[in-house]
Amino acid sequence: MLEMPDLTAFRVDAAGISVKAWLAPSGNSISDRPREIVPWIVIEFANGRPLAELRKSLPSVLRFFSVVSGQRLQATDIVVSRYTEEEFEKRANAELPTPEHRVFRYVDTAEESSSFADLFSTLVSLRSLADRTALEASLAAWIERDEAWTPAAAMMFDSLSKQSVMSASRLLSATRCIEEIPGAGPEKVIAKEHAKALGKVIDRAARKLGYASIGGRFKNAISRVSLETNRERLARLVHDVREVFGYAVVDEHLVDWVAEAFSMRGRAAHGARTAIDDEFDVFARAVEAVECLNLLLMAKELPLGEENQARVSRHPLVQQYRNCTLPGAPSTFREGLREFDSMKGET
Repeated sequence: MLEMPDLTAFRVDAAGISVKAWLAPSGNSISDRPREIVPWIVIEFANGRPLAELRKSLPSVLRFFSVVSGQRLQATDIVVSRYTEEEFEKRANAELPTPEHRVFRYVDTAEESSSFADLFSTLVSLRSLADRTALEASLAAWIERDEAWTPAAAMMFDSLSKQSVMSASRLLSATRCIEEIPGAGPEKVIAKEHAKALGKVIDRAARKLGYASIGGRFKNAISRVSLETNRERLARLVHDVREVFGYAVVDEHLVDWVAEAFSMRGRAAHGARTAIDDEFDVFARAVEAVECLNLLLMAKELPLGEENQARVSRHPLVQQYRNCTLPGAPSTFREGLREFDSMKGET
């Protein structure tokens, strides 16, 4: 009898769950070589959990592999069992029934085809033992931080689902994502106690000048001034990712492009005529800039390992920003478009 090798791809234990991937080969009696190898991912829980809790873990793992590959991946053939793998094997050997519950989804759209993830652009892989170790460490870190990062991960997943179309909805998903990333909000540039002291001084001066009734407005203004401006915040975030992944991963103009995207968000949110109607190329470039920064911010805290960190420039969302025939700030980009249009008019 042919003895099968260990087909476990990886295993991670974190936050009370165990995530294990294994390879399921199938074939026939003609050859010992498998004709097909299907990957399965099994999530086991240390303690029994209600169905609502089970439904949270599957999207978390799915989002991890979607984000690191730059492709919106889908789970198929979902099975829920009350038995662990060890219990399943024992019951099978004892010829006892092992009932399962299959999950079916009924939708009114055609099933999407599988996406191809380039081995050399995804941020995790199983090419070597070191890669497997980095994958397991990164997935464990992702699961451990899941509660705080779920809103951002969900928005990133939504952005990945819209890669085939450029729209106002895609802009909103990208900008909402960055707002949800922990640590990406504006930081204080004035100490809290100093802001309070300034507020009291201004309040006293306002009362003396007869503005006691609106003294609270001055305090609120000081509170806003004590925080970074949006551009200062974006400059800090871009600096942070360049510190981690190298200054060549993106240029300094990423700040300008993300700021450009935020300037477009208001009209897009209200359904008005937007830059996508008037300046499609500028709009698309701005959206791709935000998606690039989102990916870098989400990846920089993961223990990817040096080799995978060095490969981040090949990630699809980073490549979209880097592969631009008109590099530079938005003003330079617009000028290049005008020159191109004038050349077309002359011909």
